[in-house]
Amino acid sequence: EFRRVLFRSDKKFKVDAQAGKLSFLGDDGKVIKEYPIQKYIPKKMSPSFVSVSDNGKFVCVNTVTKEDSSGEDVKAANAVILDDKGIEIWTIQHNFSTGAYVSPNGKYILCQADTSVRIYYSNGGKTEIKTDDSIGNDQLSFAKDGGFVVMVLTKIDVQKEKEGHKTTGKWGSGVSRELVAIDENGRELWRKYDLPEGRLWIPSVKVLENNEIQVTLFSIQEKKKHFRFYGHDGNFVREN
Repeated sequence: EFRRVLFRSDKKFKVDAQAGKLSFLGDDGKVIKEYPIQKYIPKKMSPSFVSVSDNGKFVCVNTVTKEDSSGEDVKAANAVILDDKGIEIWTIQHNFSTGAYVSPNGKYILCQADTSVRIYYSNGGKTEIKTDDSIGNDQLSFAKDGGFVVMVLTKIDVQKEKEGHKTTGKWGSGVSRELVAIDENGRELWRKYDLPEGRLWIPSVKVLENNEIQVTLFSIQEKKKHFRFYGHDGNFVREN
């Protein structure tokens, strides 16, 4: 797999935020095309966020075109999806996120903010999913053909967590996580509620070659990884 978020260079691409360009490389490593991106201007302008699909066939260049005076709230952004030769496939205007991840089939991108995830499609459609915490790069995974994406969502019951802290002196009793699969057309395929609760578990997810879904659960207390597997239909398969 390619490095999903591209900061400098990868097998077929090179980002130069200072010069404001994305280079597409041939098999010999030579530049075959350059694409302009937003330059990094310290304290004034963030560079374009460049992501690569897991199979290296598509690139998403997401550029904030307008933000509030604090520089934290995106007012307008432009996402451009290109193929691996630098040809523009489709583009979309949005006001949601500085980051965007592109699917392996190039048909949709996934953006995230602190309290929700939004999926934009090449046909102009969109899907929004609520979450109470941001999703890490390792908490979303696309099927190899891009037919669906699986995410770990966090739900926080603030009152339950406060009560738990009063009783035990520890935080996390109100934190639960859900495993959700969305297909390439925005339809929710399934949702699982059986992941461990609390902040002492750190989950990550990966769709394997056979579309089996591997959930890695790192126990902070045990300093140990546990693995749980689900079929592409969401049915539990095994754990170890």
